[in-house]
Parts: sequence; structure tokens; C-alpha cells
Amino acid sequence: MISKYQYWFTFDNEKERLRLPVLPEEFSVSIGSKNESVDVASLGETTIKQDRPAIIFSFSSIFPASEFPGVEYKDFPPASTCIETLIRWKESEYPIHFIVTGTKINIFVTIESLEYKEIGGDVGTLHYSITLKEFRPIQINRIKLNTSTGTAIVRNETKRTDNRVQSKLYTVAPGDYLFKIAKKTLSDPNKWKEIASLNGLKAPYTIYPNQKLKLPT
Repeated sequence: MISKYQYWFTFDNEKERLRLPVLPEEFSVSIGSKNESVDVASLGETTIKQDRPAIIFSFSSIFPASEFPGVEYKDFPPASTCIETLIRWKESEYPIHFIVTGTKINIFVTIESLEYKEIGGDVGTLHYSITLKEFRPIQINRIKLNTSTGTAIVRNETKRTDNRVQSKLYTVAPGDYLFKIAKKTLSDPNKWKEIASLNGLKAPYTIYPNQKLKLPT
């Protein structure tokens, strides 16, 4: 029987999604340590407010090679694709949206650790363990001192979580063309069509020196 619970990861403002095909048998929730070092050199005269430690989620499951009675839905991605996706998200600088339907878990996280392996006799199925850490925007208390009265005004600033991936920009050089740019920046000349589509370019795909082009992420 299909469970009411669904485990979802979404990325880049919900543009990418991954639903776990097999639910974990156990799900661990814990509170991390408050002892964190924060470099505030670039923030000026600030203090960092941390109301509570971050929540840590841990669980293990599998990405199956084929369907079996414990699978939550059909046409799930290949196991290798699921792992590659999680690794890419882990290595990015952006948080992931983690949702478990049927619960109150709807939170931005980072992947702290990801381990996976293939067990003999179960070819193509990848067994994995993952640890997620709650991502929270830092609340900054900016202090402004009124020198005439000697009083301090404290203003709280909390940045809203935004996991949209920002496109990288490339400045067109003399003699550049899309095929050459794709090879130089993406190590794959065949991705020139992606650059053209991302920038709204159509045949004959004319570009000019000093023109700014968005690059696929």
C-alpha cells in the first residue's frame, strides 16, 4: 500500500525535483551543537543571533534498479541519476528544499553527508545514508550609535532564504562564436544551443564583442 508520506527534495526555486522512490525505515531528528564559528569580518559592527541550534535529519534508504512492492511510484529516475543529482546539490552553494508530506517538515537544508554503495546480488540498486542540516538565514543585529545622545539603535535584519541558482555571465571577446564559447566555458562545444536558448538567440546566432551572455549552470 502506498504511504501518505512523500519525501521530496526540490532545488533552484522548485525547478528541479526529486521524490524518494523508497521510504526510509527509520528517520532520525536531532538538534545540533550551538558552538559554531562565524566570520563576521565583512559584516561590519554586527552580532549574530542564533535562537537555537540547527535541526539535523538523518536516514537511510535505497534507490532501486527496478520496481518492487516497496516502491512508492512508477517511472522513478535511475539510481545513478538520483545519486548524481544529490551530489551536485550537495556541492552547490544553494540550500535544498526538503518536504515530507503528512508531517510538518517543510524546510530548507544543506546536505552534510552522503554515503552510498552497491551490494552484491542487487546490481544497479544503490543503498545510501544521508544527513541533512537545517539551513537558516543569519539574523543580524546592526547597531547604530547616536553620538549626541549616547544611545544605541538596534535594527534586526533577516535575509529571506532564496535557493534560485544564479546564471554565470560571460563577456564575448572578439572572434568568439557560440561553439567556441561553449567549449571554453562548459568544456562541451555541443552545449552552444543551450547558451543560445538561455539568451534568446536565434539563427544566425549573431553575437558582439563585450556582449554579456548567460551560461547554463
